[in-house]
Amino acid sequence: MKQATIALVLCAVPAMVGGQTVSCDGCTHEVSYYKGSGGLIATAADGAEMVTYLATCGGVHRSGQLTPDAGGKVTMLFSDDLACEMDGGKFEVGPIEDGGWFWINDAMNSAVGGLVSNDVLMNDAITITDAGEGVSMSEGRGAVYLKETATGRVGILPTIQPEPPGTELPLCGLRYNANKVAYQLVDDCQLNATFTMKVTTENELGQTVEVDGGVIQRNAIGDIRLTARMLARGHISYRLNAGVIDPEWGAIDSKALIATWGVYLKDAPPGATLADVGVAQDSTNFNEFIISPAAFCDDPTERDRSPEIYFSAGRVQNFIFPEMPLTTPPTFINRYFTIHCPPPAAQQGQELVPDNPFPPEVD
Repeated sequence: MKQATIALVLCAVPAMVGGQTVSCDGCTHEVSYYKGSGGLIATAADGAEMVTYLATCGGVHRSGQLTPDAGGKVTMLFSDDLACEMDGGKFEVGPIEDGGWFWINDAMNSAVGGLVSNDVLMNDAITITDAGEGVSMSEGRGAVYLKETATGRVGILPTIQPEPPGTELPLCGLRYNANKVAYQLVDDCQLNATFTMKVTTENELGQTVEVDGGVIQRNAIGDIRLTARMLARGHISYRLNAGVIDPEWGAIDSKALIATWGVYLKDAPPGATLADVGVAQDSTNFNEFIISPAAFCDDPTERDRSPEIYFSAGRVQNFIFPEMPLTTPPTFINRYFTIHCPPPAAQQGQELVPDNPFPPEVD
């Protein structure tokens, strides 16, 4: 395959120091083998105005965004500082549709592979047959990169096994008939006792949005208010309303459970308090939490402090089966967050990595 030149719109974000916890919450697919130069082409998911990528090479991360064209297509090259020359590279991208593909350039040839959905990365993988000394094999993420030593031919062989179609029973719980009357599915269904803590906040447009990742960045001015809710799926309610089970109570995808609420510091030094790090629990609505600009963010020697907190939900009877866990000592369901200071305006765009692990190609 001849190496292609592709135009792209790219908003680069400076590289970050190795060792930081970095995630790509909107990424849906991965490059199954990421080493060397190459590129990718994909279609943005419906409604996605931007596509994000996160490249990891040698413990250093580079991220950016791609603007889809009028047809929803996004393209980019793994060149210059995105050409990873170390083993174990990882390249995530999304949200995109299935069917995207990529290529990796070798000295004389190129190999083509498909972008792998995150949903199947945990599936069982096969071990491919060893061809002996004549073919080298390098493990990727859901694929193996093969190179024939004598000719320089290269290829990318997928190794993830597809899962057979499931015949799982539907979840028990709340349903609506054609007349929008609620009822409960209690027969020929499965109880899976899934409890989820959902945390939301308001964006700059006043819209309620979910806080997906485990990182919260403080505002430079003004508080961030977070609302936590406990949700459950696959449960059956048994609260009676006039002698009849009330289907609106308990089975539950969108109805919040009753719970006890708290917020705590994780791995805090002795004597540390929530007030020290600008975190508080609302004194009236206990499931609401406030993240304030912290004084130490104004101190250049202190602003790298990134306290970890967690919201905790405890059991209160919700008239559902199965109920929230009840153990001795009590079981709590927690969500953990790391809080960062806002970036100082004077440092935006500064290169933070002294040595570039993504060396550019030299002709």
